[in-house]
Amino acid sequence: MSISAADRTRVAQVLEARGLAAASEACQRSVRAAYAIRVADPARTAVRSGPDRPEPPAAGSAAPSPAAPSPAVGATRLGGVPDLAVGAAWPRVASGRFANFLGQFDLADLAVRAPQTGLPPAGLLSVFVTALDSAAVPAGVRCLFTPPGAPLARAVDRPGADVETADEFTGLLEPIAVRFERILTLPFTQREFRAEVVDAVGWPGMLDLAAAHADDPDTIGRIGGYGNPYSGQDFRRVLACHRLGHPDAQWFEDLHHPADFERDRRRAARRASLPVGAADGGGWADSDALVTAAADRSAEAEAAWLFANREAIDEEACAWEHLLRIDSNPAMNLTIMEYDSIYLFVPTADLAAGRFDRVEAMVTQG
Repeated sequence: MSISAADRTRVAQVLEARGLAAASEACQRSVRAAYAIRVADPARTAVRSGPDRPEPPAAGSAAPSPAAPSPAVGATRLGGVPDLAVGAAWPRVASGRFANFLGQFDLADLAVRAPQTGLPPAGLLSVFVTALDSAAVPAGVRCLFTPPGAPLARAVDRPGADVETADEFTGLLEPIAVRFERILTLPFTQREFRAEVVDAVGWPGMLDLAAAHADDPDTIGRIGGYGNPYSGQDFRRVLACHRLGHPDAQWFEDLHHPADFERDRRRAARRASLPVGAADGGGWADSDALVTAAADRSAEAEAAWLFANREAIDEEACAWEHLLRIDSNPAMNLTIMEYDSIYLFVPTADLAAGRFDRVEAMVTQG
């Protein structure tokens, strides 16, 4: 999505109003447009709290309002059952269960309501989840692109208990209509951007900037821009570590030098030697996972690989971009992990070619 002079002026004005003008150059250089996904019916609006993080419904809260009349076949919506090309099968996983259906996007509709996303100008993009394990591993996803003009039919006329989904906890979701609003996003999970902003305005300024760009309460997802998971991870780099055969290297991303790893290992050894329940006056490292075993030589090897291959990870990560985020929300009756979000990424070249068979995903947890 192109960034206009008016967009850059808007960024500068927000920063000026918050006393963060020193970070204006970095932000104007990095800003990207995106579209917030919101529930079309205000009565079904989700509740969120904090930057980029949903809040679970309170115990005893009202159930989602009754589903709207069945939407037109091929229309943009989240949840429900998929509309597929006549003769096409609903994707299944190895167990034979149906992949969980997150939603579908009529790309001709998006070209009008959410233009310049980089998506094809027409066709139907359908999003399925095949596996949800934990935030430590990629989520399994499958995206189907149905060319424009292909006859469509609803996969199941009367969805019921006979539709067994890959993730039983997620199950079949409530169908909802959505609306889109163009927003501006900044790469809060990218290390270089964070460092530049912190140098300009300090960590308090960085946190204030993130708060200024938090999602509105009724946002349940995002198309394009930056994903910005609340965990602070750059999921493009996490996925790159998995593709390059070093998945555990993701736990060391916050470290900048081998000396940081040695520092944390010494802290872990000290903590392991303390009696149960004793306080560790020396504090704790930023990355808890990397010090779960002080003598873990595989962890040392993974950290060494990361430090030696940052450029290769950078190159791999920069070839991908954020495609879509869907949040847990009551309108769809969707709960991912501990009321978290799923983030989908696509190779930039694939997006330009209208190809969606290599989409990858991560989730947050907790």
